[in-house]
Amino acid sequence: MSVYMLAGIDVTDPVQHLSYVKGAMESLEGFDAEVVTLDESPVTVEGRTSPGRLVVVKYRDRDEFDRWYNSERYTKDTRPLRLASSDTDHVWLVTAP
Repeated sequence: MSVYMLAGIDVTDPVQHLSYVKGAMESLEGFDAEVVTLDESPVTVEGRTSPGRLVVVKYRDRDEFDRWYNSERYTKDTRPLRLASSDTDHVWLVTAP
């Protein structure tokens, strides 16, 4: 069953965050994953205010997400760039057929 990662992010350092986006896209290579959207202005219809950016990535299944998220390339080279250049509001996993 497919898994969608939804990440709400507020970018605090746009220049450094560009390096994160480049690294994140490269880190997905070799995984069964695709970026569904990267929305710079998500709209809140109900509830709390939306983050500045919403990213949705589809993975083949939970195992594929875990392999990517825990991969050396993402954990050592890429994730630190996100942590240094943004505040992450949330990261959710949603399963769908």
